[in-house]
Amino acid sequence: MRRRWVSHNPSPEDPAVGQAIVAGWWPTTYYLVSTLKVGRDSWVTQVQSCNSDGWPGSFETLLYLREYQNLAEARLGHTETVSAVFQGKLRLKKQSIKREWG
Repeated sequence: MRRRWVSHNPSPEDPAVGQAIVAGWWPTTYYLVSTLKVGRDSWVTQVQSCNSDGWPGSFETLLYLREYQNLAEARLGHTETVSAVFQGKLRLKKQSIKREWG
């Protein structure tokens, strides 16, 4: 199901290379899509539930995670992930992920 709107952060602060809030179909459902540099040559895009201001309830539970080896891939992957979440084409499932970075 298509989402209601997307709010992009035009100038995310380091280590983020992209941030967006996607409003779900239900009025209290929001998703934070953020792409972060997590190592010297490593980036990740993660999707989390959040409030309307983009604050996630927990930093430990993710709905989606994708890793990249360079900045160009990370930026493209961020755009693709935001689009997939907005269009309802990305399966979001709660998962506890042990982070091996940061």
